[in-house]
Amino acid sequence: MPGSIDNRHMLEQRTIAAHRRYLAALMEVERSETETGTDGAVHSAVEAAHEVRFRVLCDLIAALGYVPRGLARRSDLIAGSDPSMRAKPEGYAPHAGA
Repeated sequence: MPGSIDNRHMLEQRTIAAHRRYLAALMEVERSETETGTDGAVHSAVEAAHEVRFRVLCDLIAALGYVPRGLARRSDLIAGSDPSMRAKPEGYAPHAGA
């Protein structure tokens, strides 16, 4: 089928990107649990963002039919410090030490 390899490659790239966003959201949940001064509403928003990203990732993996290679690790996100991958709900402001 023409284009199916390209479509699969695009789906893999979307899945890899979704995994990075999911992992960033997971790290944000963990951060909100350990930071002092994070109120319940902010923590709930962070958890909701994580849940949405998890569902999107699961849907993409199901559509792809396998887990692609090249998924990010926590250390990749920490080392890269890519702010576009961080899942911050509106109104979230980490303490000065972050």
